[in-house]
Amino acid sequence: MPQQNRWDSAACHWDLTLSEPDRLIVQNNGKSNGWRSVRAERQISKENTGIFYYEVKIIVKKSFVFIGLAPKQMPLNKTVGEYKGTYGWEFIDGKPKFSVGDVIGCGVNLATRQIIYTKNGQRLETAGLRVDSAAELFPCVTLYNPGTKIEANFGPNFKFNIAADGI
Repeated sequence: MPQQNRWDSAACHWDLTLSEPDRLIVQNNGKSNGWRSVRAERQISKENTGIFYYEVKIIVKKSFVFIGLAPKQMPLNKTVGEYKGTYGWEFIDGKPKFSVGDVIGCGVNLATRQIIYTKNGQRLETAGLRVDSAAELFPCVTLYNPGTKIEANFGPNFKFNIAADGI
């Protein structure tokens, strides 16, 4: 059985702390505001079928949390979704807001390259969001304020029912 995905300590901004030994919880322990990102150890499958998906639970939210997909080349002091070649959802600017306790999901239909986002098990409207290629992309989160804390779920037990959604 393959090992569960987790956040990569070698691809983690120095102001972020990863819980050990599972490395699913990330906390921003910086002394000031700033973009701090972490990527997962395992990239999205290079297969052309199936669904890639992960979820993030908001444990403490002081400000912006960005959730998405990024290549290895994205600097860890940049924002997923705003840096070139990344895909992210920031949940500001008219998009559904989220707060402590919410579970946000991010996924890709590998056949159609459609990106999906979910909130508390419900799919959000993302019809126009597509990745150019799922190759070499990793799960990634960006935390802005000190104290912000999230917990990842890389599967298989998600709040969102992938099979029932028909994506």
